[in-house]
Amino acid sequence: MASNSEKPSRSNLSHLFTALLPYAALILIFAGMGIRDLVRASHVDANGVHDTPAIFCTQSNLSSLARECAPIIVAAAGMTLVILTGGIDLSAGSIIGVASSVSCLGANYFQSPLLGMMCGTLAGMFCGLMNGTLVIGLRVQSFIVTLGMLMSLRGVARLLNNNASVYIGDGVTERKAASALLVSFKQLSGNIPGINLPWFILVAIAAVVVLGVVLNYTRLGRRFYAVGSNEEAARLSGVRVGRTKLAAYTLAGLTAGIAGVMNATRLGGSTAQTGEKTELTIIAAVVIGGTSLMGGQGTITGCVLGTLLMQALSSACTSLQINDAYQMVIIGIFLVGAAAVDSWRRRKAG
Repeated sequence: MASNSEKPSRSNLSHLFTALLPYAALILIFAGMGIRDLVRASHVDANGVHDTPAIFCTQSNLSSLARECAPIIVAAAGMTLVILTGGIDLSAGSIIGVASSVSCLGANYFQSPLLGMMCGTLAGMFCGLMNGTLVIGLRVQSFIVTLGMLMSLRGVARLLNNNASVYIGDGVTERKAASALLVSFKQLSGNIPGINLPWFILVAIAAVVVLGVVLNYTRLGRRFYAVGSNEEAARLSGVRVGRTKLAAYTLAGLTAGIAGVMNATRLGGSTAQTGEKTELTIIAAVVIGGTSLMGGQGTITGCVLGTLLMQALSSACTSLQINDAYQMVIIGIFLVGAAAVDSWRRRKAG
């Protein structure tokens, strides 16, 4: 019979093993695609010319991967807070759509990229505040509230876009002024001078660092974990559960708003479909990164890992010319696997 000292040791080893699985998967993807690129690069035609260049581990592809990951990382960082409290926000994609539209309309109205971006960010934060207020005030499950907000805010996004699209420069009569406004607005999606990496990376790093500090070094962060672990115990110990949840949803709305602005700067405009189904990608990134859907367990860095894993997997499938339908199946398997691992880990711990 195993001694009591052996049981915690085995539990710690199993916890470490499951925690390292996403890292191992990410390393395997990059290693496998790197080897494939080396094989392609070594191939020469009859004339001795390298006719199959590397397509995955190239600076341009990695820069594009970073540009696609950054908005998801920002939104997923906020989503992590909500899920840590035991809730969920299904309206994140719709908030992104609203924020994207508002940022474009604001930039056109004020003829100022900065004011437009501020309007979009504040619109996202306001949507998050509404989510939190409804969840707390109505005492309805967050799944139902945010599902309703998903549809309502999608309708708002379509109204803002007139069921079509809004582009930077619309309504600006002078052609030069419209062109200058578009160039200024899209600067955020450009590359940092001297290196082929987008400014988006700095925005994502800032979001991860700030929210990471909030979670790990502030009283509010400890309250997020306490509410998610045991809401009633947290309430009895003096934690203001309602305010804590409201802060989580508001911050999630803020980060979704920033992600919406990032999408708008990358596209130079917004469409009625901007952000559709993005909430599924965001939630998947958080769960695959190790945050428990039951609440009380997870980290901000985990959502970064989950996003990188999903986007790298998608990019690898595209490089291998795998059909989009198969990509969805593979990512779905990853998500179910992550949830199963979390459930198994909780049973071991309990």
